[in-house]
Amino acid sequence: MKTLAFIDGTLLSLGVVSCKTKDDKKKIDWKLFMTWLNSISELSDVHYYNTAPSVASPGLESFYTFLERELSFQLHIAPLKQKKKYCPYCKKDFFLDEASSISVPMTLHLYKLANFYDQAIIVAGSGELEEVIRTIRYDLVKKVTVVCWNEIATSEIRSSANKIELLDANLSHFMTANGETRENERI
Repeated sequence: MKTLAFIDGTLLSLGVVSCKTKDDKKKIDWKLFMTWLNSISELSDVHYYNTAPSVASPGLESFYTFLERELSFQLHIAPLKQKKKYCPYCKKDFFLDEASSISVPMTLHLYKLANFYDQAIIVAGSGELEEVIRTIRYDLVKKVTVVCWNEIATSEIRSSANKIELLDANLSHFMTANGETRENERI
């Protein structure tokens, strides 16, 4: 069975993981995360979606390079767009970074690549994908495993997917404490 993974990187960002685990000293070890995902089903390909500022920090560039070169991820990075805003109180213009939706390119790839997989593992945190999951499973007749945080696993997602894997219940498989020597645990 050919399995492709589609990962919404915003779901696994340092801030989200710290909030969910209530521990800012733990981080994802991405090699262990991939070992865990491969234990669900052997992956043929991994697509990773996230946003980045137009000028990424050296740490972020290094992380994306690691995902691409070491783990063979196909990266789909949307730029943060600066949107001009006006403050009615101080009467000045300012710029705010505005993230593009990760769900749209992920959804497009789930459909475009449907002829190339039998199963999709969707690591996502958006309820926007419920209809996509249902369509892939029932209309395209593909197996769908959703990996998400417990509170995101709505009854609609649970009934649409073939299988749910909860990040909360599996943290011990891929989390490390700050200071441990596992590679690339930064994000």
